[in-house]
Amino acid sequence: MMRPLAPNFQDGLAAISGQLRQLRAALAALEGPLLRHLDALGAANLETAFQMLLLAFRRELSWADTFTFWEALWAAEAAARAPLKAFAVAALFSARRRELMRLESLEDLVTWVNSVGSNASCPLDPLALAADAHQMWAFLGTEKVGGGCGCVPKMSAVAAPAAAAVPAATAAGVTTAPGGGAALSQT
Repeated sequence: MMRPLAPNFQDGLAAISGQLRQLRAALAALEGPLLRHLDALGAANLETAFQMLLLAFRRELSWADTFTFWEALWAAEAAARAPLKAFAVAALFSARRRELMRLESLEDLVTWVNSVGSNASCPLDPLALAADAHQMWAFLGTEKVGGGCGCVPKMSAVAAPAAAAVPAATAAGVTTAPGGGAALSQT
């Protein structure tokens, strides 16, 4: 299970450096004002995301959610034929943009990063995080803009009872795939 993380620990952590560059490029393309704010806080190198990338969100998610996230991320990476961990961090930063924009110092940012997984009022959704990572990657031009391949369903469509999930899921852009599974809308 840890084999996919092995490159993170090899060659002087070169893989992490590459993922930090990829994270910066994704934020620059999709969240310019947020990236400028992080730069102003003194986090231009984004090393505050180091642990998220190194351990693939193990600290930020419960054990069960970690395994759900890893499986969903691995499926999305297989479909994309590309590594998506940096995009998962970018998706988290984008989703929590308001919180991040209110931070006033690098110390505040480090505190936020260290507590992001323990915020019970706003828990991380592992499937949404993997899906958003894939959608960010797709939006940056590798696939149809904003379309992705629909390989990772939204959590609400998976967790809700089938009868109740259909109207809510359709409104959220999730449709029923052949075989009864959930699929992201391609529109």
